[in-house]
Amino acid sequence: RELFEDIGRGDDRETLMKAIRKLVDENTGEEFQRIYRDLRKKFELLGPDPFKTDYLDEFKWFTNIYVAYLRHIKRVDPDQAEKYAKRYFKNTLDYLHKELDLDKIRKDFPIISFDEEYLDRLEDEYPDLDGRISDISTTFVRFIKPNRTKNPIYGTVADKVERILRKWNERRKLLEGREGEKFKSEVYQELKQALGEFDELKNRQVELGLNSQEYYLLLILEKHLEGDLVRDSQELSKEILSKTFKNWTLQPSAVKSVGRTVRKFLRKYDVSGDRRNEVYDEIMEMLERSE
Repeated sequence: RELFEDIGRGDDRETLMKAIRKLVDENTGEEFQRIYRDLRKKFELLGPDPFKTDYLDEFKWFTNIYVAYLRHIKRVDPDQAEKYAKRYFKNTLDYLHKELDLDKIRKDFPIISFDEEYLDRLEDEYPDLDGRISDISTTFVRFIKPNRTKNPIYGTVADKVERILRKWNERRKLLEGREGEKFKSEVYQELKQALGEFDELKNRQVELGLNSQEYYLLLILEKHLEGDLVRDSQELSKEILSKTFKNWTLQPSAVKSVGRTVRKFLRKYDVSGDRRNEVYDEIMEMLERSE
């Protein structure tokens, strides 16, 4: 109740979207999930006890939020996430399935895969800009941000998307009416452009015919250096592969060997020591995280 005290009760998408925005923070979302599951357990244990009667409407509303949270934030349907639930909470779930319009929630909160068709599907499923921006925000938290240091394709886009979303979160409550709608449209177009660049980066890898490590090295080199960097990324990748093996990052001697290889390779570029160290650090972090 305290978590959603400023939100009116309702099962429409706008109301539920306001509720699950409070759960975007991972710690808050996990705490909500824990409390809801504990509440569901108590409802099951109480059986037909009339004590539950006064709380049924609230329980149904919290369940609407829970289903929307799993689909929109966690990107999984309850039937997939909780296969055990039907076994342990049969009576409660039977009641909820009879009382709630779960198909409506599934329609209002589609699970959109983050792939080359993401933006097209996003616009098909969400006619409103608020829904699109919210979905992109979730996509950033769950898929882009965790991979920013492992995969330079994500890293290249992550900073832009994070900056745009920060601006959105800071200003959206301050702007109303026509000005607010204009700002919302501008934010969505910026996000759309950033994610479009993500697709372009992936397509470029295919066009260049580079494997993942070669392409990741190329993106890092291109941030800081000039020259025939496609060929350089292939050469450096080949040298690194000759020094690495499964779980090589667990052996300090192997890490040092790879580090010496990278440093030796970077000496060919006529740049400052600080710039060379910056490139070195990015390459080593990427190699160790993507191993």
